[in-house]
Amino acid sequence: MTILSRNATVKVGTVTVADMATVTLNRSMEVIQEYILGSNYQKTFGTMPMVWGYDVEGVYDPTDTTGQTVLENAAISGTLLDIRVYRDATNYWGPNTGLDANSGCYVTAAPITVGGGGAGRISFTIAGTGAATWATVSG
Repeated sequence: MTILSRNATVKVGTVTVADMATVTLNRSMEVIQEYILGSNYQKTFGTMPMVWGYDVEGVYDPTDTTGQTVLENAAISGTLLDIRVYRDATNYWGPNTGLDANSGCYVTAAPITVGGGGAGRISFTIAGTGAATWATVSG
């Protein structure tokens, strides 16, 4: 399956964050290993998800008060948000509040870059906490 960027969006809850150009979904797993008595080797029992989040970047739009400004303010206040990365209209990666009611996202950085000859840019570093999932919006 090819994921087309024209179908992808970043949303805070149900509100699309305007003018985002790239998103990187970061996921890492921890290998579960244990030393076994009487053995010289560790035994591997599988993996478990440890860290997830996003790096999002796009054109800075200070008039996007329900998207970009919400993320900027969350970086300052430490507010936990429901931030989802949609690959199309119905499928997204995001917090799994059904499994863990405390799941969500913290915006840990929101730098703005303005350079000669181009549009101002904003990027967001977003750290997930709790359970996450690929989900499909029903309806």
